[in-house]
Formats: sequence, C-alpha cells, structure tokens
Amino acid sequence: MTFQGGLFGYVTGVTDVSQLIGKRFYPVRAPDNEHTPYAVYKFADRVDANPLDGPAPYAKARLLISVYCADEEGRTAIAAYDLAWEVAEALRQALTYFKGDMSGTAILGLLLERMDDADDPDLGIYEVQSEYSVIFTP
Repeated sequence: MTFQGGLFGYVTGVTDVSQLIGKRFYPVRAPDNEHTPYAVYKFADRVDANPLDGPAPYAKARLLISVYCADEEGRTAIAAYDLAWEVAEALRQALTYFKGDMSGTAILGLLLERMDDADDPDLGIYEVQSEYSVIFTP
C-alpha cells in the first residue's frame, strides 16, 4: 500500500483525531452533503532525489490537509470555527515529526510548514488549511 493509502488508517487510528472526525478523512474531496467536521487530504509537488547513479534514495512531497466545520446542528459560528481548529490541532499532533513505517512506506520525516484560516461565508463553513512536508523512500 502507498503512503497515501496508509495515511487514512494511521490518522483515523489516532484516538484524538477519531474522537473528533471518526472516519471522515477523505482523499482529494469529501462526499457531497457530508456532515462536519471532516478533513480532506491530497498530495502535491512530489520530487524524487536525483543521485544520477541509481534509484532515488528518497522523495519529498507536500501533504495538504483541509479541515471543514460548519455552523450546523445547533453549532454557533464561534463553536464551528473553534472545532475546525481543534481537529487541525489533533491532526498536527498526530502527524508532525512522524518517522517510521506507514503501510510499507518508510517515512523519514513529516513536518508542518503552515496552518491558515479560510472560509466560505455563503455556506457558513470554516476551513483550516495545513501544509506538511513529507520525506519518504519511494
């Protein structure tokens, strides 16, 4: 299994994360009309190390995670905003500085690069965007 596939099992197996979003951790996009909070992840900008004399010893990519939470189900706007950050923080704690095996892929390092606010005021959805650098063996 790839790191991308193994990420779901790892993240949803972390108690602090699963208590907040359960299994609502999706690659690329969430299903339509999904209840919040949930998170979406995708990979970008993979670059293999190029030693010129053989296979790449490692690769680097960006892992982008967006957490979404709406002021639905009796949640106030402040509560939705706070819950989005609570989920993002639980994910940060689960992922930052991770080293080891993730479904057969050796992760050499996983580091948070940034976390930012975003929102869609028309839909009442708050978003926290996180960007991580991942170094792994291809």
